[in-house]
Amino acid sequence: MSERLERVKLLYERALHLEPDSHAEFLQRECADDPELRQELAELLRWKASGSFLSEPIPRLLQRDEVPPEDTGAVGDRIGSYRLIERIASGGMGTVWCAARDDETFAKEVAIKLIKRGMDSAAIVQRFHRERRLLAQLEHPGIARILDGGTSAGGQPYMVMELVHGVAFDVGAPLLPLAAGLELFAKVCDAVDSAHELGIVHRDLKPSNLLITPEGEPKLLDFGIAKLLHEEGGEATLLTRTAERLLTPRYAAPEQLRGGEVTTATDVYALGVLLYELLCGQSPYERTTTLRELESAICDGAPHRPSTRTRGTTRRSLRGDLDTIALRAMAKEPERSYPRAGALGADLRRHLRQEPILARRDSWSYRATTFARRNRWTLAVFAAIVLALSVGLYLARREALYAERMRALAEERSEALEVEAARSRLAAAAEALDALHESSARPFLDAVPPTHRAWEWEHLARRLDRSLARSDDPRLSTNEKGQQVVWMPDGQHLAVAGLDGKIHLVARETLEIRRSLPGHRLIECLAVSRDGAYLAFCRDARWTTIVDVAHGKIVHKLRWRDEDARCVAFAPDGSEFVIGTDGGHLVFFSLQSGEALAEVSVGARTEVRAVRYAPSGRKLAATCGRSRLHLFDVATRRLDQSFRHHELRPFCVAWSPDERYLATGSLDRSLCAVDAATGDFLRERVRVDGEIWGCAFTPSGAELIAGGPYVIRADLHRGREVAAFCGRGSIALSPDGARIAVSSRSGLRLYDARTHGVMNGSHGTSWTRGLAVDAHGGHIVSLDRRGGGLYRRDGSVLERVAEVALAGEHALFDRTGERLIVLHREEDAELRSAPDWALARRLAGVRGIDAVLREDALIVVPDRPGIGAWISSLVDATPPRSFGELPVLAIALSPDGARLATLTSLHYRFPEVRTGLELWDVERLQRVAQVESEIEGLDLEFAPNGALVTVGVGGLEIRSDRDLALLRAIPRESAVQSIAFRGDGRRCATNDAEGSVWIWDAEHWRPIVELGRHESEGLRMVWSTDGSLLVSGGKDGAFLAFDGPSLDEAR
Repeated sequence: MSERLERVKLLYERALHLEPDSHAEFLQRECADDPELRQELAELLRWKASGSFLSEPIPRLLQRDEVPPEDTGAVGDRIGSYRLIERIASGGMGTVWCAARDDETFAKEVAIKLIKRGMDSAAIVQRFHRERRLLAQLEHPGIARILDGGTSAGGQPYMVMELVHGVAFDVGAPLLPLAAGLELFAKVCDAVDSAHELGIVHRDLKPSNLLITPEGEPKLLDFGIAKLLHEEGGEATLLTRTAERLLTPRYAAPEQLRGGEVTTATDVYALGVLLYELLCGQSPYERTTTLRELESAICDGAPHRPSTRTRGTTRRSLRGDLDTIALRAMAKEPERSYPRAGALGADLRRHLRQEPILARRDSWSYRATTFARRNRWTLAVFAAIVLALSVGLYLARREALYAERMRALAEERSEALEVEAARSRLAAAAEALDALHESSARPFLDAVPPTHRAWEWEHLARRLDRSLARSDDPRLSTNEKGQQVVWMPDGQHLAVAGLDGKIHLVARETLEIRRSLPGHRLIECLAVSRDGAYLAFCRDARWTTIVDVAHGKIVHKLRWRDEDARCVAFAPDGSEFVIGTDGGHLVFFSLQSGEALAEVSVGARTEVRAVRYAPSGRKLAATCGRSRLHLFDVATRRLDQSFRHHELRPFCVAWSPDERYLATGSLDRSLCAVDAATGDFLRERVRVDGEIWGCAFTPSGAELIAGGPYVIRADLHRGREVAAFCGRGSIALSPDGARIAVSSRSGLRLYDARTHGVMNGSHGTSWTRGLAVDAHGGHIVSLDRRGGGLYRRDGSVLERVAEVALAGEHALFDRTGERLIVLHREEDAELRSAPDWALARRLAGVRGIDAVLREDALIVVPDRPGIGAWISSLVDATPPRSFGELPVLAIALSPDGARLATLTSLHYRFPEVRTGLELWDVERLQRVAQVESEIEGLDLEFAPNGALVTVGVGGLEIRSDRDLALLRAIPRESAVQSIAFRGDGRRCATNDAEGSVWIWDAEHWRPIVELGRHESEGLRMVWSTDGSLLVSGGKDGAFLAFDGPSLDEAR
């Protein structure tokens, strides 16, 4: 085909995409140099508008450059079994007629394709027969079916096909909505793909070969130059040359124009061009005017995205997936295109379903976008629901936050009230302990909430609970009501009825379990024979069991009738034992045989709660019913006496060692002792703050130990409580009366029954001038002008080391606690060493009234006017170096040892007394800062965080350790005499002119609790380095030592 004809076709097709009103302007612009061409195009466009497109124009144009074909038949001619009715269209090589069966067997019309006379060359005929064979293989609704074929009487080859009524694809498809057009195009792809499945490539896909039926279905026509992918070589070569002459360049793939291999991608490219034109109504290569320009654009040019060739909503619809699909189908390299037409159609349908397409690179954001488009209404409803929920949640949250703020405010106010209440209760507990009213202190401590139980609470609780030993072994946890612990007769072991169902034999000194015997987890009463050979217990409120201790075996397991056993006791001579039941019976059994010896009734349905043999074994005491105490003669099994002393049921009974008295404890919260002969009260009942569950006389018989919610020691002759213990639960007194065992759910504890763990203190005859504690709180030195002493601490007991005689003005231990320095006013200082604290040597020329130690350098405050202080070495004879001019009252060293603070006297004439502060660089002995104190200073100390605190008449001053700037002033009514900080800096202690010892919260600077009180003014305070011991000295010549926990903040 000539270049002129190709130019006509290109310009004609471009003009078809324009509005009719713009045709004249387009022709004037494009054909300005060729008036004849402009006239021909104008005539074509007029024929197109009149609907008579295929009748004449193309043949006329072809006649200009092609050999005129001969006639291909006339209306009425018979072709095979068919008669020609109407010519449908004419082509360069043949004509298509509408025909019907001549014999009228079938009334259906068909289309017959005839080769023109003169065009029936061997190549054309071969191509014609090949097209018939290919069409015969194709069975698809989108491909026009072949019905018959053959050669006419005149020798013309023909083929009979399905007659398709419709319009060309480029005419009908643009009239459809975009989605319908894309669905129609996808069906075209299906038709082409069905050919691809059979290895057939159409090679001439263009709008004229695609018709749209009135039903809106596509039909693919003209497989005249189709290629069979696995065709024989010679035939393929011939057909390829023919196809190269007959293909339509505008829809030809680059490999077709280059003469490359034709594959299914060739049809995909043509479909891509058709899709491009369908999307934007323009050819991807519209700006080309010549065939050469067109071929160059197809092979080397890059078409614009379809969306860039449109405007408005159409552009938005094409942007993205459709741009990508069209350009991928038109890829220059076949391997980058879709492999088959079916893949192109599938991607279009994915787009229509708003699913991710394969042509785009997969990503989370892309999948999310397509999902959103596919489910826009669902997501809209979901978003509306989420928005409504969010608004609801926001409003609910806002109300909740408001309620939370109100609750937090209420809690803050409640917390403040709790803090004040806790402080008041701690103060009340401390006051009760100072007055030795330990039982009164317990309710105050119990009322302090756990969140406010810091060191102060721990300290006061330890003053109540000064157990000598404690075991938290869960196997030693017991019930707290009844008798679950007893001492073995040897006094070196205890038997404990654990909640683990065993009876454990525990060593006295270590509280370690030595043996375990058969038991039960619900033991109410445990008893031991006088020789320790047997243990008896009532369990489960039913059975009584006897255990052989030596062999660890059960020897008797008894039950009396249907009554429940409540208590059991062994006779002192070991011949029998007795049980008390809830049915009002005392039943005596032989220990050897386990046989019942006698039964005594104390009253129908009268529960027996406790039984106890007298030490001689002649009498038996039993508590019965709601308030009765019965005495029985063991020999005769007869009731001798009966007393009533309690308002509620007595739960325990005990004999005094001489059998003169009986003691009972009751649920009415009282403890009483009566004359065993007369039943008269020894004194009034001792009232306690809880139910009494167990009691025992001390070996002297003068005092009684009783247990319940806490353990008390009562003087029965005076009728009052003399001591209280922190223990709660079942109690047992050792045979020698020295130890009290208390078992409970929290474990086992031992207490010193004689001293109650009260710490000793010194009682001098003069002021306590010097006071020192070693690093671990193991030794205390207390000095006054007439002498002093060294005390060794053993737990809660302070023992004076009598062989060490001390006297002096001031004392201090070094960091190791192995060396002690004692200062004198008129004599050289002493250096003493552990362990015997004998005098090691004198420090020549070192005299003074106060000192601090910095490594091996001793910084001393001399009792000499005109000298501030001096530094002396402990390791050599280096002469002391003095610094400062003002008299020094007290001295303090910073925690890092770099700064030294001195409290100086500026004016000391009563009633006007003024003091100052000086800050020194220790290494250079250079004054860093100097200020006058706003109070009359008496002592000063560095806090572990570095702040310098001065105390005195007027209260406390807290200053910066860099320039002595005043940070805070805390007024106090009573003059603060001395201050000491605990190592962690969170607590400090002071004593004052009234003798009170106070613990402070050093982080918030508020007093917490008064620990104790001197009989006169306080003078000195010192805290061990590890924080385990606090000591206060006063003018009464005594020191108060406060031990207890390791001073952790939380309980």
